[in-house]
Amino acid sequence: MVIRLLIFALFVGTAAEVYPCSCGNPSEREKFRKANYVFFGEVTEIADSQLKDFLYAVKFRVEKQWKGPREAELIVNFDFDNPGWCGDMNLTKGKKYLIYAYRKKEGIVSYTDCGPDVKSEYAIASIKKLDNMMYRFLTRVYPF
Repeated sequence: MVIRLLIFALFVGTAAEVYPCSCGNPSEREKFRKANYVFFGEVTEIADSQLKDFLYAVKFRVEKQWKGPREAELIVNFDFDNPGWCGDMNLTKGKKYLIYAYRKKEGIVSYTDCGPDVKSEYAIASIKKLDNMMYRFLTRVYPF
């Protein structure tokens, strides 16, 4: 019994890194293909969502849009946002984000924790890819 306990302690105690959670990390192509709306915009308003299972209705002033019906402003409903959780977005009025949103029958939705959205300071490489028309075309045609 003692030997088993020591072996267990050895395996548990020698873990190099421990992550409290994990998020799927889809490729840029996969995020683009699955989304109905892909845009870069600034948060102008945050209100309570009227949709079940979603807490926030966030209005964005769209600066650039690569997918979806063109709009100057979009309201996207977000689920809970727990600061400090994996992939935390911490949506803030006046800040800019690259958003991958999905059309549901109730409205446009996206996800803050473990979602595909990106804060503006981390979106430069993604935006550069999205600006390339050939990249967008090949992403739709060739899924890998």
